[in-house]
Amino acid sequence: MDGESVEDDKRPKTPEKLLAEKETRKASREQGLNDPASLDIFSTWYAFGGMQHGLSPVEVAEMPTWLRDDFRFLISELGHERQQRDSKKKAETPPTPKRRISRR
Repeated sequence: MDGESVEDDKRPKTPEKLLAEKETRKASREQGLNDPASLDIFSTWYAFGGMQHGLSPVEVAEMPTWLRDDFRFLISELGHERQQRDSKKKAETPPTPKRRISRR
């Protein structure tokens, strides 16, 4: 993990690190896919179980680099969109009132 320990992952991210991640994501989005055919391959893979049926190391080794990069990009984008959706849903959902437990 680039010289970072697991403990580093638990600490809040600094503004500089957040900005760097945002810039990296922006650059990745601007580049997009290496090959448009990757989207068709990815959607077929996803429809047939995708993440639930992981690829073997041999399958990964046999994948062309451009396809591996595009898969990483698409999975990252799906995760980002899911996180945005969940954050929005959480913000829109009113807090549930806490029930008081009476002590008799």
